[in-house]
Amino acid sequence: FSSDIWIDEFTEFIVLLRQDGAQFDWLLQINDNGSFIESQIITNTHNEAGLYHYIDADDFLNKWNNIATTYDGEYIHIYLNGELVQTGTLDGIINYDENNILYFGGLPMADDHRLNGKLDNISIWNTVLNQSQIQSYIATPPTGSETGLVGYWNFNEGTGTTLADQTSNDNDGTITGAS
Repeated sequence: FSSDIWIDEFTEFIVLLRQDGAQFDWLLQINDNGSFIESQIITNTHNEAGLYHYIDADDFLNKWNNIATTYDGEYIHIYLNGELVQTGTLDGIINYDENNILYFGGLPMADDHRLNGKLDNISIWNTVLNQSQIQSYIATPPTGSETGLVGYWNFNEGTGTTLADQTSNDNDGTITGAS
């Protein structure tokens, strides 16, 4: 599993990505008033791991940053701008349900968890990207046809309420609350 996202101009606590049913399957968020990046995963063995990387929120002001996470069944990694910044351990398979909703930039049931900033080039993979692949996709975004790419949203629609998945998987989304 891998996820990759670009973010600019966030404030406070925000959910960047979250796969959610009755309980979340996995999430990536900036927590505690912007002081750390958090990646959490729940596995089929009901193990839950949270991995944290402390940041200086000022480093994110008026500057695009790339955050990537990977999980290979044993290790969780957080990459910031292509550099590995945190590693943790967890065993099991992600407790994933394809019918669960994927959220970007907030949760509809929590007004205080919504992004007041910008997102771009979000990708979700069913493979584990290595550091050189992450760095490559920072330099040149995916096209949508890469092996293992489950969904890729480049936010190039310009208008409307549909966020088009650039893969052939048709994981289109609905944009709400954007300006």
